[in-house]
Amino acid sequence: MTHSQVNSLLMTDLQKGYDLRQQLQTLNRPVLIVQGHQDPVGDKTAEDIHDVIPGSRLRYIARAGHYPWLEEPDEFRRIIAEFLSDWADEPK
Repeated sequence: MTHSQVNSLLMTDLQKGYDLRQQLQTLNRPVLIVQGHQDPVGDKTAEDIHDVIPGSRLRYIARAGHYPWLEEPDEFRRIIAEFLSDWADEPK
């Protein structure tokens, strides 16, 4: 499958209009959202998700697209490690 075919399938799927905001509002766990600034989905989706999940954290990776863990693995791991460290330090 080519990149253009994958992108076409992704965009077709996104146009279905999924709306999970109500379900996301019920999360009561630490949530980290990692978004690549070059993701064709755009920053707004991550920002919308962040806005509805209480206490969530949103971190961006500037030079990454839809797969930041592959495109910028060191930065991705640093963000995950920071989140886990902060979460472990919070009083339970």
